[in-house]
Amino acid sequence: MHLDKRSYINVFFFLFLPLLALPAGAANHYVRQGAKGDGSGTDWINACTDFTGSCATSSLVRGDTYYVGTGTYTSKTWNTPDSGSAVITIKKATATDYGTSTGWNPAYSAQALFSQRMDIETDYWVFDGQVGDYKSLGIGSYGFQVSWSVGGYVPCGGSNGGTTGAGFLICGNNVTLRYFDCSGYTGTGDYNYPGQSKCIEAYGGNNWNASHLAMHGCESCLQGGGNGWIVEYSYIYNSRSIASNYHNNIFYCSGANGGTFRYNKVWDYNSEGLFLTGYSGAVSNIAAYGNVFWTDGTQSGYPRGIELRQDYSYSNIVMYNNTFYNLNDGAINDLTVSTGNTCTNCQAIDNLAVLTGYNLGSEITASNNTEDSNTSRFVSVASLYTADFHLEGAVPGVSLPSPYNMDMDGNTRGADGTWDRGAYEYVSSRPGPPIGVQVKVQ
Repeated sequence: MHLDKRSYINVFFFLFLPLLALPAGAANHYVRQGAKGDGSGTDWINACTDFTGSCATSSLVRGDTYYVGTGTYTSKTWNTPDSGSAVITIKKATATDYGTSTGWNPAYSAQALFSQRMDIETDYWVFDGQVGDYKSLGIGSYGFQVSWSVGGYVPCGGSNGGTTGAGFLICGNNVTLRYFDCSGYTGTGDYNYPGQSKCIEAYGGNNWNASHLAMHGCESCLQGGGNGWIVEYSYIYNSRSIASNYHNNIFYCSGANGGTFRYNKVWDYNSEGLFLTGYSGAVSNIAAYGNVFWTDGTQSGYPRGIELRQDYSYSNIVMYNNTFYNLNDGAINDLTVSTGNTCTNCQAIDNLAVLTGYNLGSEITASNNTEDSNTSRFVSVASLYTADFHLEGAVPGVSLPSPYNMDMDGNTRGADGTWDRGAYEYVSSRPGPPIGVQVKVQ
C-alpha cells in the first residue's frame, strides 16, 4: 500500500496523539505496609511503608500516581503545594491495575485502611479505591476504607493536631473521592455519639466529588457544602444519632452555589435526608435527582427526604425523579413560607412517594408527583437493608431534559415511550446483580 505525504503525517499524528495526553514526566510510586526494601517507592519491593519518607506529603510530586497496597496507614494532612492544575492521584492497587510487576503479589490488592481523619488542604487530588459495591459485594469490597473518630471541630487552616469527627476534611478545591467505605459506628439503630462524627466535612473547598462511597454509622454523614460539589452513586445509611446538640441527618448542606445529589441510596436515619439550610451562607442551584430515601418505621426521630429549612431563602432548587418510602415527616418539606422566606425557581417533578406525604408549600412548582400507599409498585420492601425500589410496572411521568434523562442503572428514561416517575425507569426485564465482579474506573 502506498501512502502519500499527507497520509504519513496523519498516521504519525494518530500514533503520537495518546502521548500528548500524558503529563510530562508523570511517574508511578508505590506504598505498601511491611515492605522491606529501600523505601524509595520505585516498585513493590522498595515501596514506602506509609506516606512517609520518599512518599511523605512534602515529597509528593504533582502529576504522579501513588499506588497503595493492602495495609493500615495513618491519617495525613494532604498539603502538597499546588502546581497549576496538576493532580496527585492516590490509587488503590487492584488485581488488574497495580502499576509495575516488580515485586507485585496479588495479596496486595486487598482493602487498605486509612485510620482517622484525612485533611485535604490543597487543590487537585484524586483518592481512588477503584473497586467496590456495597449492595452486591459488601463494604469489604471497597479498595479503600477510612474510619472517622469522634471529636471536636477543626476548621480548615486551623490546628491539625486535634481530632475532628470527619473521615475527610475537605479544604482544597477540585478533590475527588471514590470507592471508599467510610466507616463510623458499625452497629445498627440509635447511638449516643459523644461528639461530631461524619464521613465528609467540606467547609473550605469547591468543586469536590464524592462518588461510589459507602457512608454509614454517622452523626451526619456529610456536612458543609461549597460550590460545584457532586455526591453520586453512593450508599448512605444508619445516621441515627440521639446525642444532644448534634444532628442525625444524611447531608447537612449549608452554604452552596451549585451542587448535585444524584443516584444515591439513603436509608435508616432519624431526621433529614438532604437538608438544605442557609446557616453558613446562601444555598442555590442545587439538583437532587434519581435518589431513593427510605426507612422501615423503627427510626426514633422524624425522617424526611429533602428539606428546605425555614428562616432562609433559596433559588434554583430542582428535585426530579426521586423515590421516597415510609418517611413519617414527609418526602419534600419546603418550610420557607412558614417564616416569610422564598424559594425562587424551585421545582419538584416526577417524584414518587409511597407511605410518605409531601409538604411542598407554595414556593415550589410541583407537577407529576405521586403520593400513595401502593407498596406493590416496588420489587421488595420487606427488609430495610435489602429493599429493592425498582418498579414492577410503569408509573408515567413527564419528560425532562438532559442530564435528568437517565436512571442510576444507566437506563434512558422514556426509551420505551414512557418516562416513569421515581428513581428507576421501569424496564420489563432486568439482569440480576453482578456476582464476584470488580468495578474499575479508568
